[in-house]
Amino acid sequence: MVESNSERQDLLRLKLVSRNQAGLFERLKQLNGLVLNSRYLIEELFSVGGQSVLYLARDIESNTIVVVKIPFLPYQKSAYFSNQEILNGRFRLQTEATILRELNDKLLPKFVELVQWKNPLLSSARGDEIINNEYFLVIEYLHGKNHLDIAQQIHKKGPKNIFHLEKLVWKTVVDICDFFIFLESKPKRYFYTDLTPSNLFLTKLEEIPVRLLDAGSIITSLPPIHISAFTKAYIPVRYYEAITRGESIFPTQKFVMYSMGRSFWEILIPTARWFRWKIRRM
Repeated sequence: MVESNSERQDLLRLKLVSRNQAGLFERLKQLNGLVLNSRYLIEELFSVGGQSVLYLARDIESNTIVVVKIPFLPYQKSAYFSNQEILNGRFRLQTEATILRELNDKLLPKFVELVQWKNPLLSSARGDEIINNEYFLVIEYLHGKNHLDIAQQIHKKGPKNIFHLEKLVWKTVVDICDFFIFLESKPKRYFYTDLTPSNLFLTKLEEIPVRLLDAGSIITSLPPIHISAFTKAYIPVRYYEAITRGESIFPTQKFVMYSMGRSFWEILIPTARWFRWKIRRM
């Protein structure tokens, strides 16, 4: 079941409270009503990740919904971040925009525009040079559900529906592997470093039903780039231990395949439990 706007807002509020960032929710909502480049009307806070904040916005020209993405910062505590951290976040968003342009019309959301605009969430003490040059990445809004939500719904319907889930997983595996081969064929040899069930998305579009969210998780394997965008629960133990020690970790095929295997295990684990129960009953 797709949550309503109010339900989504409640979940976001609780998420930020659990991250000890309760004051950030109301702060981020202050962008609602902002019009970017006389074209994109920000209507609703949509999601808050580790590196980015997403809003739903209306493209006034086409009267369609798009996603607007800005770098994540603890705006409710201005003293907790520096101007350099602001610039680092903007650089990551610029890099993501470049990648989306290059890989457009693949599994990723389509690039729309990178807008430079004023960020009213920043304190006036930062100065006009910082405040007036925020980057807002405008991308395609995908209608659908992530794989974890779909899996939970299928499992609730009972064992007779698990084969639909297996079919979806195999379709996703094939599409994702093809996409990874495409990424590695590029001159910079890109890697997608945060393959989690929440970043796997299924739409009703016939031409590209399986999609990947968060292009900010795509990095190049060329030095000196190292893994910075990842979810701890989906990386190999030795990588996690090295990151905890403060070491720089470079992406490898094994890292990516582990994340993919861990994600599909989480999606299918209730199915595996049912099969074990069925075998014991035989």
